[in-house]
Amino acid sequence: MIGAYAPGRGTTAEKLNRQRYAKRVANQRMRRFRRRIRPTNLTVEQLLMRLKPSALLDGLYPDRGRRWRIPTKREPFGVVDLEDFSMIDHPQKTIHSLEALAEAECTLASAQLNFCDEYCHDIGAFLLLEAMWDQLGPIFHGGSIQKPTSKVLEAVGLRAQLGMAPFPAQYGDVLPFRIQKKQRASGRQTTNPIDPERSEKVSDHLCDWINKVLDEVANQSLTEEGLVLVQNIAGEALDNAETHGGLKSEEGSWTVAGFMAQRNDRHRFHLSFLNVGATIAESVESCPAVIREGMDDYVRRHRTVRSDLTEEELRTVYALQDGVTRLERKLSGGAKGGTGLADVMDFFADLAGGGTDDDQPNLAIVSGSTYIRVSPPYDRPLRESVTGITAETILPRQIWFNSRNSPLQPPAESHVFRLPGFIKGTLVTMAFNLNIKYLEESADGHD
Repeated sequence: MIGAYAPGRGTTAEKLNRQRYAKRVANQRMRRFRRRIRPTNLTVEQLLMRLKPSALLDGLYPDRGRRWRIPTKREPFGVVDLEDFSMIDHPQKTIHSLEALAEAECTLASAQLNFCDEYCHDIGAFLLLEAMWDQLGPIFHGGSIQKPTSKVLEAVGLRAQLGMAPFPAQYGDVLPFRIQKKQRASGRQTTNPIDPERSEKVSDHLCDWINKVLDEVANQSLTEEGLVLVQNIAGEALDNAETHGGLKSEEGSWTVAGFMAQRNDRHRFHLSFLNVGATIAESVESCPAVIREGMDDYVRRHRTVRSDLTEEELRTVYALQDGVTRLERKLSGGAKGGTGLADVMDFFADLAGGGTDDDQPNLAIVSGSTYIRVSPPYDRPLRESVTGITAETILPRQIWFNSRNSPLQPPAESHVFRLPGFIKGTLVTMAFNLNIKYLEESADGHD
């Protein structure tokens, strides 16, 4: 049988069959080659594109290094649609959208990016997009965007950050807190990573903006106590971002932005803080022994009660409690430490007070693969009463996301769960409708 198919052997029919078979295979391969459309009209910038190191993109798309192709070996064109783009309302879908962007950057020579939502429902999702943008290759060109969303991006300064052409629309019904950023230079080490003037300016700008919002909505302003509270919140948030960055290339970075938009008879308030670096769980892992003991006990207890809870999720919940810090110096000498996120939640609950059942205020804390929804009935850390403790004693605030607000009970699945992707850092983002009646009634109140 072998000899029958050797070159120069066999009958005439067998020789002709071999020739026809070889020709058919050659034609099939040629057709496949012709059908494969190679990218054309690539810019010099695209041709020189190389894989950029990015912990953020690698976390969102773990196959990034394996799937990345040089531009001439990619699919020529694709489309990425950002729809329901909100880490507050649609966290899973938003994570998948960010993954799609990271995948497109590896496999497409050119892509169109469409912003499908009519309104910007969460400025935090756009801060994540902005943090990714400089690390993505120059493949995105053109796309569609709705007018209300374009007004917000223009107002807060994100339009330029995302490399978009100027929008013709005005934004008179949007009161922006324009994007504020600090990015530490790669590899740079300092003993005092915070620039005091810079962080204080951001705190002052935030107070001014909130006063403008309150004046616009209810002809009010922050009290002296309120001003101090907001300045402390902003300072603590930026301090946490600087102190717990933890990445050599992106350590110490933070981004803040917000806006208030008038939509019909409602005033929608948005504010977000983002830092790219170590997650909350990674940062608190190096905490002092006295805190580590309680945290490890909490993790062991609830990993056996709720099998779907991960160590990262439980550490993140534990880190939200007053007094939990990774810095030894904040535990000594009566220093106040480990209260930053509780302060943010308190501020959120005060300003968002009076939310209706059909429009509950929401705050989301996203760190790593952990998603924490801070919303009623778990929207504020509480100071529990303890027998024998006087009212003058300041008790630590706790929020365990369960009906008893107890560390002995696991957090509710509706408020603490795992995302399908990984954010290398921490995003704190909030959105709610300002309740004019509530603000007017609380004008002379203590807060």
